[in-house]
Amino acid sequence: MNSISRSVRGILILLVAVVIGTVVLSKTVKGSSASDSTLATDALVTTTVVTLPPVTVPVRDPKTVKVLVANGSKVTGAAKRARNCLINGYNAVSPVDTKTKPLPSAIYAQAGFEPEASAIATALGADIVPGAFPASLPVTPAQAAGVNIIVVVGTDLAASVKNLPCAEAPTAVAVTTTTALGV
Repeated sequence: MNSISRSVRGILILLVAVVIGTVVLSKTVKGSSASDSTLATDALVTTTVVTLPPVTVPVRDPKTVKVLVANGSKVTGAAKRARNCLINGYNAVSPVDTKTKPLPSAIYAQAGFEPEASAIATALGADIVPGAFPASLPVTPAQAAGVNIIVVVGTDLAASVKNLPCAEAPTAVAVTTTTALGV
């Protein structure tokens, strides 16, 4: 037998050993139980999850929250009616029209203003989960300048906003969150 065929044979034997070892190891790790946990200890990575206590996020005084209401519907005066529901509590600026119509109702909040945005959704009777400001705003950048929350009154909200009792200012509530960190 020449040295090349011995080398090829040696490589084949080595490859077969690696394949067998991989199969045995994968079966040991996947099928391990309490009795064979000592075999798999070196192959396992342990992750500890630490759950932090709930954190209550304080809400801002509504008068310090600047809100822009934009009409994304084809219903004339819809944004003005929605703004009137907020004007006694929030710093609601003059209503505007969205750049395009019709749009679905939406509430966009700057980072940290989610609790106030949720309170506004509740005050307007809207079943809308507030989201972050999108990259492409539904209003012009000049209209959105300095605004903390944008409310887009779509056709669905335009129909219901005219029936809202807007005598009282909406009240924001504290939001509690729990965070889990992988350690």
